[in-house]
Amino acid sequence: MKRLVICLFFFLLIAPSISLAAAGDDTAQQIESFMNEALEKYHIPGASLEVVHNGQTIFQDSWGTMSDGSVVTENSTFLIGSVSKPLTSLAIMVLVEDGEIKLDEPIETYIPWFTYQTDGTKSITVRHLLEQTSGISAYDGMKVTDQQGRDKENGITQAVTELSGVQLSRIPGEAYEYNSANYLLLGAIIEQVSNQSFSAFMETHIFSPLGMNNTTADYERAVERGFVPGFHSWFGQPVKGDGLYDQSGAPYGYMSSTASDLTKFIKFMLDGGQLLSQQSLKQLQTPPENGGRYGLGWHFPKSGNKYPYHTGATSEYKSEIFFIPERGLGAAVTEYIRLRRLANASSALFYTSERILDIALYYQFESQESFTRAFKEIYKLPPGKYRRMMSDVIKIKEETNMDTKVKGWFLSGKKLS
Repeated sequence: MKRLVICLFFFLLIAPSISLAAAGDDTAQQIESFMNEALEKYHIPGASLEVVHNGQTIFQDSWGTMSDGSVVTENSTFLIGSVSKPLTSLAIMVLVEDGEIKLDEPIETYIPWFTYQTDGTKSITVRHLLEQTSGISAYDGMKVTDQQGRDKENGITQAVTELSGVQLSRIPGEAYEYNSANYLLLGAIIEQVSNQSFSAFMETHIFSPLGMNNTTADYERAVERGFVPGFHSWFGQPVKGDGLYDQSGAPYGYMSSTASDLTKFIKFMLDGGQLLSQQSLKQLQTPPENGGRYGLGWHFPKSGNKYPYHTGATSEYKSEIFFIPERGLGAAVTEYIRLRRLANASSALFYTSERILDIALYYQFESQESFTRAFKEIYKLPPGKYRRMMSDVIKIKEETNMDTKVKGWFLSGKKLS
């Protein structure tokens, strides 16, 4: 799916003088043609896309059906996965402007009951969490994220308590390592300083002011707004999912939203508003220093135009957003997982686990045992299916030690020759 998004970004970037004038029937037909081709190629059962330019929607369309048979529209509710992170980042910046949080303050100032072990003297700061440089390993983060069965009211606290005492793998601020646990901790900080649940704070201080009336940060409200289970893909065949929802996961990956609401978020990120000063908005729009790839809640391309973007995925849903401030251009996509028919088991492993691709790319496993253990915990596959899928991956791990070659395999989804 990331290749579809990259192609869409590229298409919008090179679309000749895209504007309200140029984005008439001709441009709309080009976007429509591109999306129809992509939906067919990747066997995506349902999706919605909205493109904005200079504060106006220049393209909107939806395709397919939800798992309950209803037609997908721009107001259909999807889980948005890690696209939740930029919204959490925005909430942090609102609290920074209110004087409740300081970006470079150690996190123990706000959640003193959370502890960690480190070989250095530097503390984890709020900025480190936002920029994914806390030093908490992705593997340790996997242990406490994407879990069912947590309490509705105290889920975030429960998950952070489980993480407490973690041994840092790096000195805080030293290196980027994508890890949803960083945003879990930000959720706990928001609850602590606001004296509200994360869901209530997001509802009153972010969603409502932005007019995102169909966006939620808890399961019950998501169901009220039309959330239904999505699909799992099994060798190209759609299997209705179980609607996995982590009650502690909204800060990093379990908010629900619609293409229409995400477009409102993009318009705010492009043009600003009363919610945040222009100075703070600029911080969110700006790439990290020293050529980093992850800023305050947003990815930035390695090279070329440094525009903010984020992708997200759960086991059943996907979403993507991006915006280019200097061009006043942005887009939001919500969709189901793709159901492309696959040629071999190793490719099947890639596609069924694409939701954690970022972690796979940036986490260097210490041993084959830890590699195997991590994948087994992530995929939750039945033992027989898991062993068949893992055989090729373990062989690749032994031969390459997660070097550039195997990273290329993860990106392409193709078995190495």
